[in-house]
Amino acid sequence: MREFSTCDIKYSEYTPCEDRDRSVLFKCDRLIYQKQHCPKRGELLRCLILAPTGYKTMFPWPTSWDAAWFVNVPHKEPMVENAVQKWIRVEDKF
Repeated sequence: MREFSTCDIKYSEYTPCEDRDRSVLFKCDRLIYQKQHCPKRGELLRCLILAPTGYKTMFPWPTSWDAAWFVNVPHKEPMVENAVQKWIRVEDKF
């Protein structure tokens, strides 16, 4: 079994194919820079991104489609900004 070291905290929200630093390397015409550009084999991270402090294991499917632990939501701002739309709501059920 291979062992990996842990990644730096700056990778806590890293999405390989949506890397901003990588997207600026592509042309702006036809919005090519906005498309997904996944890293090549030699550019892949070789470390583990740790779960945030307080992270809880997700609900099993299909419950996980409609529910998430509040502590697992990294950015609470959309809940406040879009509260009137009722897309996201906090319930004490779980």
